[in-house]
Amino acid sequence: SSQTPQENDETIQTKLAAAEKLESELATLEANPDNLNSKDRRSAKRKAEAIATEECDGISAQELLDWYQAHKKKNGGKKKGGKKGGAPKLSPEDQVKADAANKLRDELAQLEANTEINAKERRSAKRKAEAIA
Repeated sequence: SSQTPQENDETIQTKLAAAEKLESELATLEANPDNLNSKDRRSAKRKAEAIATEECDGISAQELLDWYQAHKKKNGGKKKGGKKGGAPKLSPEDQVKADAANKLRDELAQLEANTEINAKERRSAKRKAEAIA
């Protein structure tokens, strides 16, 4: 679905975050760093899609990814900027914070996708990652 007039910035940010997380998780699953068998990969993919759908009030994962691709094209690439200036350069301190936030997001996405550890171990690893960040 394309942007509708009633879509506010918060809705767009929620969709962007969910789409980026979903795209990241799907890419990770595609690369298969944990050597999951195909059944586990499909299960993890369905789980990631279900989470994204839930975060975006029922928009299907495919619709969300389609919207994200259109949004990226319309806004000249990723939100980090491109040919049209985009986001301002961050101060060194803010860049460090942004890098840490991105690293945390990626680690949490990997933990969520890891079906080989049980929920208790996953929660423990999440807390550890958050404490480090």
